[in-house]
Amino acid sequence: LKPGEEAFFQAESTFYETRGVSYHKSSGSGGAFRVAKGVYIGGSSRSGRSETKQELKSIDSGQLILTNKRLIFDGKNENRTIPLTKIISIEPYTDSIEVSAETRSKSMRFSVPNSFVWFFIFHVLVQAPNPHKLGNVSLSINFT
Repeated sequence: LKPGEEAFFQAESTFYETRGVSYHKSSGSGGAFRVAKGVYIGGSSRSGRSETKQELKSIDSGQLILTNKRLIFDGKNENRTIPLTKIISIEPYTDSIEVSAETRSKSMRFSVPNSFVWFFIFHVLVQAPNPHKLGNVSLSINFT
């Protein structure tokens, strides 16, 4: 961690991101049979097109760490570091959190136990000048 940085929460996590997956759709009817090399009788010509869809894909597994300054994913092959000031939103799901950041065009999803605890601690760290002393801090936490 950097000077003045303190870890508040850490868990095993899998990092997911949407990726384009291509599917080939073919058209045409079957029933053709080969009579010679390159010569077919019956059926129709086959043609197709490729279609790309965005799907959530597992990228890596490792540790997800929430500090008073950053959200850090330390994976076996991939690492992500997002300053808390660059995080636009955190959405809790039953088994994960989705993080949107100013510096990334795609949102990232991290599997975590207790996603609502992650969501709450993030809001405390962003809003409280000293997360160890919450006595007079008024927190605004909206679940959408």
